[in-house]
Amino acid sequence: MLRGPGEQHMTRNYAIVINLGGNMLVAARKGWYALRDKFHVEYISSRSSCPHITLSAGNCTLPETDVVGLVKEIAAGVRSFEISGRGLGIFVLETPLVYVRWVLSGELNDLYAMFHGSLKGIWGELETSYSPEMWLPKTTLAFRDISYDQLPKVLAELQKFEFAQPMLVQKLSLLAFGEQGESLIETIQI
Repeated sequence: MLRGPGEQHMTRNYAIVINLGGNMLVAARKGWYALRDKFHVEYISSRSSCPHITLSAGNCTLPETDVVGLVKEIAAGVRSFEISGRGLGIFVLETPLVYVRWVLSGELNDLYAMFHGSLKGIWGELETSYSPEMWLPKTTLAFRDISYDQLPKVLAELQKFEFAQPMLVQKLSLLAFGEQGESLIETIQI
């Protein structure tokens, strides 16, 4: 849909994600619940619609229906495939970021490249961590409301869940995100 002269759309932040499924979804949700209930760590789980792997994220001024259409068009060529979780990882930042690591297989890298390449032209500003030089397939479990003092106990608790297992990629979602967290716009079965 083309905009008429003077017609403006507000800038909105979007992310295209792989939804976790099967046993990996169960493990991630159990991890989120344990973090919330035992450590009061819920910044990520309270702001996210579902544990996921982000493929691309940025802001744009296109109408939401155009963004949905573009994502569906790209996803139409995607077939289900298997990826492998490889346990937990930690980024050492101001507060630790605890995440599920994923093997960057050829198929996963191709999926990332397809969405990144197709969407980089619509993003007014690309989120830095999703640029080709920086992107790492991960599912964030804890960030911001976790401390380094808590980290050993948090990791011991999360070790109870199986994050080193395969998962079938079956769904992609378009999320909107902002200060209040994420909201689901559309889920696409592949």
